Amino acid sequence: MQEIAEPREVVYKKVGDEPLKLFVFNPPDLKPGERRAAVVCIHGGGWVGGDVRLFFPHARYFASRGAVAISVQYRLCKPGGPTIFDCLADCKSAMRYIRANAGKLSVDPARIAAMGDSAGGHLAACLGVLDGLDDPADDLAVSAVPNALLLYNPILDLATTVNKWALSIPGIAEPNAAKLSEEQIERVASHGKTPLERANAISPMSAVAKGQPPVLLMHGTEDACVGVEQARQFSNAAVKAGNRCDYIELKGIAHAFVLVNYTAPEEVTAESIRAADRFLASLGYIAGKPTLRAASE
Repeated sequence: MQEIAEPREVVYKKVGDEPLKLFVFNPPDLKPGERRAAVVCIHGGGWVGGDVRLFFPHARYFASRGAVAISVQYRLCKPGGPTIFDCLADCKSAMRYIRANAGKLSVDPARIAAMGDSAGGHLAACLGVLDGLDDPADDLAVSAVPNALLLYNPILDLATTVNKWALSIPGIAEPNAAKLSEEQIERVASHGKTPLERANAISPMSAVAKGQPPVLLMHGTEDACVGVEQARQFSNAAVKAGNRCDYIELKGIAHAFVLVNYTAPEEVTAESIRAADRFLASLGYIAGKPTLRAASE
């Protein structure tokens, strides 16, 4: 893999005094005035944790393959603080910033893929299929919809898990349990009166429709965090709607297999990234064959 410079940090918006940043990795052969496809990476962590750096290795790889790769920082949920709806609003703001500033970022605004794992996969999927749920300060004339989706073990149907861990997520949980302010309670109530209604409002499964972006969807059969049935149902619904959904099921593989040095053997992680490479090449976003190899390969 070609040597990739450290990322350039770009503030895409401020929430109060808190800057939210994009970490931009440029291809080594990028020339002034060029417009490249972009891979926008959204980390997981259950909306309450994780770090923007989790996808730096992936961003470096896709930059080496000729794309502008961008890792997105977004607010994390916490009691009395940001909610899951704020996580999504930030990601929508990031997508709009990238598209509105495509020239400065050397990005082709018609070739932007959103990539995410777990909760990041949920947020990426939401960008592709859910209308609304925007930051009120955003310019809604600029689309926040990616042109393609790369989803790794994403949470796609929060409504089916609402009686489990989803009940504790700020924005879905009862407002008193989440210690929300009166202003936050009013915003959350606009998405539904009950936890089930709010969970459904931010579930990609509830919004699959014709004309949505092409999807690469990968899921492990032994995922104890997000059941593989969600991926199967989403894939079936997308295909039924007439959309492209390349679904790859990994037998015997657990959650978060795309993360480097996490749960999966390195050759499984490498192949999951190569699958995204081939998918992007099929769309004309990058050219040639994958160059990534695990050490064991």
